[in-house]
Amino acid sequence: MQKYDYTKVTELNSLGYSVMEISREVGIPRTSLQGYFKRNNIKHNTKHFYKYDHNKVLKMNESGMLISHICKELDAPYQSIISIITHAGQTANFCKTTDYNQVQEMINSGMYVDDIAKMLNISSKWLYTALKEKGITINYVHKQMKDSIELYMKGTSIEDIAAIKNIEMREVEKYLIKHNVIEDKDLIRREIIRNKSIYPMDEFRAYFLGVIAGDGNVGNERTRNIRIRLNDKDILESINKNLFEDQLRITKGILPSGKELFGIDIYCNIWKEIYNRWGLYSNKSSTIEIPDLEEKYLSHFIRGLIDTDGSFYLGKKYLNGRLFFSYGTKSKKMIDSVSELLFKNCNIKTNNLRTHILINGDNFYTIKSVNKQDPLKIGEWIYQNSEGNRGERKFLIWNNYKTQKEYYG
Repeated sequence: MQKYDYTKVTELNSLGYSVMEISREVGIPRTSLQGYFKRNNIKHNTKHFYKYDHNKVLKMNESGMLISHICKELDAPYQSIISIITHAGQTANFCKTTDYNQVQEMINSGMYVDDIAKMLNISSKWLYTALKEKGITINYVHKQMKDSIELYMKGTSIEDIAAIKNIEMREVEKYLIKHNVIEDKDLIRREIIRNKSIYPMDEFRAYFLGVIAGDGNVGNERTRNIRIRLNDKDILESINKNLFEDQLRITKGILPSGKELFGIDIYCNIWKEIYNRWGLYSNKSSTIEIPDLEEKYLSHFIRGLIDTDGSFYLGKKYLNGRLFFSYGTKSKKMIDSVSELLFKNCNIKTNNLRTHILINGDNFYTIKSVNKQDPLKIGEWIYQNSEGNRGERKFLIWNNYKTQKEYYG
C-alpha cells in the first residue's frame, strides 16, 4: 500500500481548499484524503471552490475589499470566496462602513433609498434592511415610480401610468395609496363586508340564512369565515347585491364533470352571530335545524334552503308531464321542521312522503311530492315577494309549469 505525505493536507484544508483541490495540489487521491480526514476526525470541505490563490483572497478581505469586488476581480463564485474567508476565521465585508448620520440627513432632504445607495456605491437592498433594523424612517420607492403622483395629478389614468412605466397597474395603485393620493378600494371593500350584520332581520337576511343552511360552510374560531359554493351564480349575485353592496368577489371554478362552480368567501360579523346563535356551524349537516325566525321570514328562509338542497323538476313528458318537488337533508330535525311548515303554510301532508336512506353510512332524509298540486302550492308560498331575492333556474321551472297549466287548464 502506497504511503503519502499528509503534512500539507491539514494546512490546505484549514484554508478552505476542497478535497478535489487538495488532491490536485499534493497529488494524493481523493479517496485516500477522505479516509485520512475520517480517521483523524477532521472536518473537510466537500464543495468544489475552483482553484485560485487563497492567501490573496484573505489579504484582499483584510484590506477591506467588498465580497462582490473580490469575486469580480478573481472571477470566482460568490460562495467560494465566502467559504475561504470564513474557514480562515475572518469576517467578510458585505458592504462599506456607512455613516448613518449622513444617510439620515439625505433621507430628511427627501432622497430615496435607491438614490442614496447609488451615491454611496452600496446595495439598495442591503441599505433598506440596515435602516429598517436601526428604526430609521425611510423613503423607499422604485425609481420608476417617482413621477407617478405628478402624472396622476395631471389627469393621467392609472392604466396609462402603468403602460408608461411598464409595470403592473396594482403597483401604481399601491404607490398612490401609500402616499394618500387615492383611497384603498380593497380596504374600503373589506370594511363594508366586515361591518355587515344579520340584524335587523329582513327577507334578504332570512334568504341568506337559508342558503347557508343548505350549501354553506361556517368556519370555526380559527378561520372565522362563511364559505358558499353553488352552480347557480345568480343566487350569489343577489346575496352580494342585497346584503354586501356588490363588494364580495365571486370566484369561478370548473368541476371534473365540466360544470361551472361559483363561490363566495365572507369574513364579517355575521360569522360570529351565526356561530354563536343560529346553530349554522361547521359540520352542521346532521344537526342543523330552522333558526328561530318570525313567521313572515320563514318562506324566505325555506326558499334559500330549496334553492340549494331542494328542487322543482318535470316528468319525462314536458307538455303533459307533471311538476315534482323534492328536498333532502342529513338532519332529522330539519326534515321534521320543513314538513311541519309545508303542512301549516301549504296544506300539504308530508307524513307519507318522507323517506330515510343510507348514503355512505350516513342517514339521509327526503321529502318528495305525490299530489300534483303540492309543488304549485309550495311555489306559491316560497316565491311570494321574492323578485331579486331568489335563484331563477328553479323558479322558472315552477313558473313556466304554472303558467302553462293555467293556459291549458
